[in-house]
Amino acid sequence: MASIAKNALSSSGSVSRTIKTVTIIGGGLMGSGIAQVAAETEHNVIVVDQKQEFLDKSLNIIQTSLKRIVKKKFDKDQQKGEQYYSDTLNRIRTTTDVDDAV
Repeated sequence: MASIAKNALSSSGSVSRTIKTVTIIGGGLMGSGIAQVAAETEHNVIVVDQKQEFLDKSLNIIQTSLKRIVKKKFDKDQQKGEQYYSDTLNRIRTTTDVDDAV
C-alpha cells in the first residue's frame, strides 16, 4: 500500500495519467499566463471568471503575448506563425459558469 501511495505522489512513479483539459479559476495576469502555456503545450483550456469582462481582458492578455511570441519564434515563416497563433487560441474556452467548466 505504501508503494502505491509513493508512486501516486512521485513524478517518476509508474502510474501515468495524461492531462487533456486544464481548468483555470481566475483569468487575471497569472491565470492568463497559465492558460496560454497550457494551450501552447496542446492542452484544452477552460478559463473561469466571475464576469465576462474579466474573461475578455484575459483573452486580450493572451492574444497580446501570443503575438509577441509568434513575431519572435516564427519571424521567417509567417504562415506557421499564424497557424500556431490560431491553434493555440482555439484550445482556449472561457466561461462564467463554474459548473460548465468542470
